[in-house]
Amino acid sequence: MTGTEVLRDGAGIVRGACHHDCPDTCAWEVTVIDGRAVRLRGVDDHPFTAGELCPKVNRYLDRVYHPDRILRPLRRVPGSRKGEARFEPITWEEAIAEIAERLTEAIGRHGPETVLPYSFAGTQGLVQMGVMSQRFFDAMGATRVHRHLCGVTAWLGAADVHGVPLGMDPEDLRHSRTILLWGTNTLVTNRHLWPTIEAARAEGAVVVVVDPVRTTTAERADRHVQLRPGSDVALVLGMLHVIDRDGLVDRAFLEDHTSGWDELLADARRVDLDATATITGVDVATIEWLATTFATRRPAAVRVLVGLEHRQHGQEAHRALAMLPAVTGAWRERGGGLCRSTQQYFDSVLVDPVPRRTDGRPPRVFNMAALGEVLTDTDLDPPITALIVHNCNPATITPDQNRVLAGLARDDLFTVVMEQAMTDTARYADLVLPATTQVEHLDLMNAWG
Repeated sequence: MTGTEVLRDGAGIVRGACHHDCPDTCAWEVTVIDGRAVRLRGVDDHPFTAGELCPKVNRYLDRVYHPDRILRPLRRVPGSRKGEARFEPITWEEAIAEIAERLTEAIGRHGPETVLPYSFAGTQGLVQMGVMSQRFFDAMGATRVHRHLCGVTAWLGAADVHGVPLGMDPEDLRHSRTILLWGTNTLVTNRHLWPTIEAARAEGAVVVVVDPVRTTTAERADRHVQLRPGSDVALVLGMLHVIDRDGLVDRAFLEDHTSGWDELLADARRVDLDATATITGVDVATIEWLATTFATRRPAAVRVLVGLEHRQHGQEAHRALAMLPAVTGAWRERGGGLCRSTQQYFDSVLVDPVPRRTDGRPPRVFNMAALGEVLTDTDLDPPITALIVHNCNPATITPDQNRVLAGLARDDLFTVVMEQAMTDTARYADLVLPATTQVEHLDLMNAWG
């Protein structure tokens, strides 16, 4: 939890925030009686989430007190196969002693890079997501993973255009008069931003959803542009063609603040709108309307999160979208620009962006998506012989599942999994350690959306 305990009617009230990998980070408060959490509800006076929680956490205490929670360290039964999930309870002292012994033995044989800590965003926060693997294992000299399963291609797409992967403040959307919700289902996945969008709408903003799917948000928008999956870049180039053709380019902004814009517009001039319509499934009249509306109904903003990156060439789609507000000069006005993740504003607090070891050497780093390849590579030097998993379920979420499971099944791989319940990954562990839920620890939370 986060925040301060306050006494009310004999009960303890502890304020905190949701830990899920979600842009909203809802504020909540938990009522505690005799050391047991008995009620969890939203914080009414929070300026953004305003007391509303999503269905994932409305019954979060059922998860906290679920009978399947792992409450004691578990050791794989000698002679059992990995994946069978045959475990026996042991004490914390036994578990810690065995981990220390096995890691010391592995490091003595192969060096510290034989240890691979593997984690992601199961429980977010400065401590749970940031400190353990980013500090302790760096001091050890262990191998690192790039957490590239989600977010990085969107990050790179924006950085390719802006130099940094930053965007406008999402709450500034209330000043917008055109809002393009591009590949994001705001009402479902970013629900607390919707009142801001509705406030802008009440003052004359037009809300357009660009999405292959008729989502809940598309149903509530002023207009839904239903393009073919994967054709986002083509649609943006078609819009740039219209903006240039109709004299809607902000050349002064481009000359003062950008480079390479003349080459971009030269490419846009070669676009054939009829071909664009064929590629995207969006007719020429709609492409022209969308481009003209974005360029002239100001301030204008594009809202995009990570959904658009979850496909081949997702980085290019984010890169193309970042070009739109630059070409029209939308950045000049509050409520104009590219509205994307705010995560990078917190990076200096949450994560050390530069991998480092205490001996000054750069660590060995693998992409976390390549876990199956790393665990089954017989030529890897040094090999991974110790795997520490927390905040993550790689047997389920990591690509190339068959190879991941083959790697986890290795008899010579010492695997420790920290978990709240018996997951697919925990079934392959040598030791399973109980992990706390969000109402059982202190942390500092940030919102990334």
